[in-house]
Amino acid sequence: MKRSLIFFLFVLLFSVEAFAKIGISIGGGGAFPMSSFGDNTLLQINDTSGIMVDYKNGIGFFGGADVLLGGFELGYRFNSFGFSDVKRSPSGKIIKVPNTDDPSQTEIDDALKKENSKVDGKSLTLQSIDAGFRFYLIELVINPYVDAGGGLAIISALDEKSYGAHLYAGGGLDFSLAPFVMLGIQARYNLAIMQKKTTLAEGAAKIAEGANFEVKDFASYMNYISANLMLTFAF
Repeated sequence: MKRSLIFFLFVLLFSVEAFAKIGISIGGGGAFPMSSFGDNTLLQINDTSGIMVDYKNGIGFFGGADVLLGGFELGYRFNSFGFSDVKRSPSGKIIKVPNTDDPSQTEIDDALKKENSKVDGKSLTLQSIDAGFRFYLIELVINPYVDAGGGLAIISALDEKSYGAHLYAGGGLDFSLAPFVMLGIQARYNLAIMQKKTTLAEGAAKIAEGANFEVKDFASYMNYISANLMLTFAF
């Protein structure tokens, strides 16, 4: 117990000054999706029916900056993910107006082919504006830290824009290059939660107000890992 208390006080002693860093970090790196933002999206097949599809995203890149304010941080990130393909969701769900026929397999195949052609070469951009905490554990040649926070997410894809929440948690290592200058590596887990637009006349008026829609049919999320280099000027 006594040794644990001494260790805690030792870390705290070195952290007091580090916790109060003021400065700016800039950098960029890669973003690795763990899910696709377009999962369970309603794709129209004909005038009376649609299917649930997944818009798959590939590995992306990002750039950003953080302003350090004595333990707090304000950050901006610009992420870009290319589309890989559009596939029918594993649920195989068909959404249709009551008392109408299911779409034929040929209609479904044609709609998927058309949508894949539409997204070919297109990208999804995710911008986030966040506020959070950055806590430097020690201040030596190597400066490890943890950070977490959240804020606003803005996603633009296929001529549509959505707004929602963004959350992140992670940490990094800053290596002192000179007084007040550090070069570091940073990794974060990110989660963006959106309320999306619903097509096909609002899901055929929620299928005449009688269908069992899941919440996820009208909302979406995307989680991803970001890894990057950051140049920090701080004191």
